[in-house]
Amino acid sequence: MTAKAKGGALARLAGMWCGNPDFWRFVAHRSGKPCDSAAAARAYVLAVCGIESRAQLDSVPAAEAKFHAGVRLRYMRWMKGAREGGSLEHCSCLGESPANAEAQENPARRDQGDVAPVHGATSGPTQFESVS
Repeated sequence: MTAKAKGGALARLAGMWCGNPDFWRFVAHRSGKPCDSAAAARAYVLAVCGIESRAQLDSVPAAEAKFHAGVRLRYMRWMKGAREGGSLEHCSCLGESPANAEAQENPARRDQGDVAPVHGATSGPTQFESVS
């Protein structure tokens, strides 16, 4: 019998975000499709990261990289835009369009001045540091 991978810090973070209506609005903005449930948000995370379970975020390096670049970083930028005076529904992800093909094809790409996760971080936006 094979043991099922147990979720670590990233799986817990993704699970927490998937239950957050603000994250649902972000998902709707990025995907161009309605997102009104934790299940729909979960499906988005799984699709972006190319995985079948959020637990894989902590055990599959490619999925972790896709999560950081394709979900975490973009959600943080989206939330930052909302805090700086934009509304959550109309925030433009600081200039990124939802159909940004290059970023979709290569989510591990980072521009100078972006943020990277701090190794060993367990949750929340305070776990980022500048990489500029």
